[in-house]
Amino acid sequence: MEECIKRKHIQDSFNAQIKLVNNRIPNGHIREHCIANLGQINMIGRDRCQQVRIERPTANGTALALYTVVDVHDQEPDIVFLDKNEDDLRKRLELEHSNVADFTGKVNAQVTAVGLTDAETE
Repeated sequence: MEECIKRKHIQDSFNAQIKLVNNRIPNGHIREHCIANLGQINMIGRDRCQQVRIERPTANGTALALYTVVDVHDQEPDIVFLDKNEDDLRKRLELEHSNVADFTGKVNAQVTAVGLTDAETE
């Protein structure tokens, strides 16, 4: 009888509840930092101190922003914490001026966008 070798399945992304918080990000408020569940980021092939792409659906498509996972938590697996820097969130994730609040999005292991021109990349 043959033995089966189980491989750890690595996904490329997961759906997340993005929670905006004050005073939770280590080393002060750094806009590009986030906190995620260790099991979830490991599942997409990422770890602490590595970058992930946060995606938020918008009326015109999807807003994308890069974040470095600076800490991990053991709460609900699909929760990701971002610093509640309202100006930055409006600019990077296209949150409306009157509605800077928690949202549902996606955490993606692919941090570079494919198929963009140099102008679009800027």
